[in-house]
Amino acid sequence: MLSEKSRDEQANILYSAQIEGNDNVIKALERHLIKKGIFTEEQISSIARAANLEKLKIATTIKREEEIALAERGES
Repeated sequence: MLSEKSRDEQANILYSAQIEGNDNVIKALERHLIKKGIFTEEQISSIARAANLEKLKIATTIKREEEIALAERGES
């Protein structure tokens, strides 16, 4: 399945899996992509960092939206 995808598509699949947080899928994808020589461990780490930053950004946005909603209702 992955071998039919471009390198960018494979990176996006790994990135999406990391965002979703399924550790088994992530590890399997990482092993496959390293074994096939598509990405190095350093590149995999870079993709993981980008995914973690995105998750942090999402969490921060959700928290901010919750705080705004509470403020609008007059709660703290």
